[in-house]
Amino acid sequence: MAIVVTPLTAADIAEITSEAHPYRVSGFTARLDGNVIAIGGAAHLPDGTLLAFAHLTDQARQRKVWLHKQAKGVLARLAAQRRRIVATASPDIPAAQRWLERLGFVPMDVSAENGRLIWIWSAPDRA
Repeated sequence: MAIVVTPLTAADIAEITSEAHPYRVSGFTARLDGNVIAIGGAAHLPDGTLLAFAHLTDQARQRKVWLHKQAKGVLARLAAQRRRIVATASPDIPAAQRWLERLGFVPMDVSAENGRLIWIWSAPDRA
């Protein structure tokens, strides 16, 4: 069966993670056979910063090419709102930092309050 991508809802977030999202979020949900296998998008921080996030199941991680294309598409859409987007890599996911690099994020010498390295993505210059 095909993966169906729809706009993110609060119910989708609750289905895949118990992690609190204290800020307004926007993004997309991927479903396979009716089950949420991934959510991703951006949290809109009070200072206007966009914080990229993704919560992925093993089913989503198995579809690396599809997942990477989806993430690139989300970043392109977000670039219309902000020129720079921040992210952190989960310490529980060994490939997280490598994926951020492949997506075009650059590590900064700054750590978030939780001690994670902050990564910055900048939209390509428009000609």
